[in-house]
Amino acid sequence: MKFNDFLTMLPARTQRSLAADAARLGVESGFVCIKILTDHYDQSLSASALSDASSNRFNVNEAFRDYPPQTKKLTQRFVDEVIKMPGVQAFKKNRSIVFSPRFVHVDYPISSRGDTPGLVTSFYGKLDQFFDPRGLLKPARNSYMRARITNDEDLDYCIPFIAEAYERRFGKRGAE
Repeated sequence: MKFNDFLTMLPARTQRSLAADAARLGVESGFVCIKILTDHYDQSLSASALSDASSNRFNVNEAFRDYPPQTKKLTQRFVDEVIKMPGVQAFKKNRSIVFSPRFVHVDYPISSRGDTPGLVTSFYGKLDQFFDPRGLLKPARNSYMRARITNDEDLDYCIPFIAEAYERRFGKRGAE
């Protein structure tokens, strides 16, 4: 059964309410259903990305208001690159940013308590699968590699790892 088939099974009154909510938010009905299901089954996921889902944008500044400006700038650039991949959405989960489907995540943006602003990210894959002559990637858990990004140069260096992790996880190349 396809998702649209599911929507047609809803009572007419529910379909009208769903369509009205989707129109008000400027998104498809499916996004509203995803938000409702996520809120119901996974209370720890934030749907802050839904408010701007029509543009597929996640607002780091809004999600991490009290973080250093450099942290927010680098994190936003990273998130913007990740959501260029087909069908990818971003969600705040505690102090992390997770992406659906999962192939990369922001473990945490570095708060003002950290020594240097930036972010810590994880990419799906093993160390020998990445071309990393700078040695920025370190082993993490569950087939992921972790990188600490503290400046634009580090971020530019890590951006190709996003598409590599996507291809490694799903066997197809994302947006380029």
